[in-house]
Amino acid sequence: MLIVVLHPPRMHASGLEASGIEASEIETSIRRSTGRTDAMPTVPVVRITEISTTIHPPLDVDPADRFGVAVAIDGARVFVGNDGRRDGPPAAGMVTIHERTEDGYREAARLRSPRSRAGDEFGTDLAIADDLLVVGTPGMNDERGGAWLFRCRNERWGVVGPVIPPDSNIGDRFGEAVAIVGDLIVVGGPRADVKGVLDRGRVACCRIVGESIRPPIELKPPISITGLRFGTALAVADVIVVGAPGFDVPLPSPDDGVVDRAGGAWIFSTDRPHRRQGVLLRPDPARLDRAGRSITILRDDRIAVAAPRATFGAPRSGVITVHDRPRREYAAPIGPEAGLGTRIASSPTMLAATIPGRRDPTGRVDAAVRINRVEDHQMLPALDLVGLGVGGSVQRIGFDPPGFRLVIGVMPPGDGRPSAGVVHVIEFGRRSVDP
Repeated sequence: MLIVVLHPPRMHASGLEASGIEASEIETSIRRSTGRTDAMPTVPVVRITEISTTIHPPLDVDPADRFGVAVAIDGARVFVGNDGRRDGPPAAGMVTIHERTEDGYREAARLRSPRSRAGDEFGTDLAIADDLLVVGTPGMNDERGGAWLFRCRNERWGVVGPVIPPDSNIGDRFGEAVAIVGDLIVVGGPRADVKGVLDRGRVACCRIVGESIRPPIELKPPISITGLRFGTALAVADVIVVGAPGFDVPLPSPDDGVVDRAGGAWIFSTDRPHRRQGVLLRPDPARLDRAGRSITILRDDRIAVAAPRATFGAPRSGVITVHDRPRREYAAPIGPEAGLGTRIASSPTMLAATIPGRRDPTGRVDAAVRINRVEDHQMLPALDLVGLGVGGSVQRIGFDPPGFRLVIGVMPPGDGRPSAGVVHVIEFGRRSVDP
């Protein structure tokens, strides 16, 4: 049975309009760049199994194949990456496509690399735009990596071709991050070594013209340092935004030195030759914040950059910076190692942020996804979806374009005996049929 969630409750200064939902004990705060901290009401908590439609891996999928390592949703279809990366002999990876029915979701198709080989990691990341699907494949070609582009015609998915960045080297692992808008594809390899600089990272983008893929052009950061991890996160709309959580942020004059791995993101033009347009930093960057770990572009072209290792009330609780005028920072003192914003995704009216280290009242890790309402010049916490894994589990998230549905992939910890992942789909709004 499909389950529909009404629009997330709206926050007001006087309290939370959320009848019938248990409130959490977590006090949420908003910290702006002015240094002021505004207390907000507590956030209601709902267990994911109470409101989601669950997609389990097909019976013939090995539990170790990492079902749910990547997710995307568009209309009535959910796309799930199974990249096959694991201890021992790896699998080639695949993408399963699940279509909505009256009773839930059924598997409708599977996509594999046309040059499928063990260790390709096909399905590590996914991005969809209309009838185009980009599948990150960082293990292909001796870990040079790349991506595959598919197009849907008459309800059938066909291969357009590979996206292979220029002069890729063994170990670049392009395809660990992918993004698409319109006919523009962006592919990241954050672990790439460049001229002896380890883990500097590389990013390339290309356009699709008809059924051909134009040669990719590389985007380059203004600096080259070990561990920059340029390309860890990607977002594209009217601009391209590239996260670099290993960026050593220079201290403002007259101070000398840098803030070690405070992180940040660079903005590039979507037009050739894709010139840099600026850098995005926290108002008060701190050591090991790792800003740029995840990025999303909100309505009105505001850019949200997550720093999941930043401290707010507790070490490494996580902070999200929205680059508006002025910059605003959003955080929640939900305990140490919470990691708010390890992954973020947005729709026209909401922003979802994973909290993989959230703890329940007993002190046990009970991972969550926080749903925030996006309004003019503010973002207000509305709901915590909990029950999304124990310590070490991994969550992946994505909205459909109108923001009616949120998909969450959950993979168990990688240690010990492998167990299968799971995917949850939550529907927002009053409609129970396709919009």
